[in-house]
Amino acid sequence: MTAEEHPPVADEASPVPATSEYVEPAQTADGSFWGWLRRRLWMTDAEREAAFAARIRALDDAIALTPDAVSNYVLRGEAYLEAGEHTLARLDFEHALRLAHEQIEQRAWGVVAQVMQDRARHGLKVATTPDEQPASSYEDTEDTERI
Repeated sequence: MTAEEHPPVADEASPVPATSEYVEPAQTADGSFWGWLRRRLWMTDAEREAAFAARIRALDDAIALTPDAVSNYVLRGEAYLEAGEHTLARLDFEHALRLAHEQIEQRAWGVVAQVMQDRARHGLKVATTPDEQPASSYEDTEDTERI
C-alpha cells in the first residue's frame, strides 16, 4: 500500500498536534524531502535566531503561567546557555535552585525537583567561568538522601 492510498488523518492520536509548526516535506519551497531535511538539520542564522526567540517566548509564557515550576527555569537557562547568554543562564539556574530547594524541603517525595536541581547545578557550573563564584548557596547542598 502506498501513501496515496492511505493519506494521513489528523486525529487525536496523531503524533503531530494541529498547532505544531511541523511542515510536511511536500510543503517546502522546493518540495523535496532533501530540502526539508536540510532546513531541519542546517538552519540559517535567521532561522536559528527565530527558533531561539520562539523558544524563549514559549518558556516566558510557561513561567508566567506557572512561576513555581522549576523545569521552566532550567529549560530557559539551558536555552540561554546554548545561545551564549551566560549571565541570563546563571540567573535562571540560580532561581531554579532556590525553587527546587524550597520544594524539596516542603515535599517528602520531590523527585522532579531533585532532578531539576541537579540539572540547574550542572547548568550553573557550565555557565560560571572558573574565576566567578555562583551567587546561589544551594549549588553545594546535597538533598539526594531523600530518594
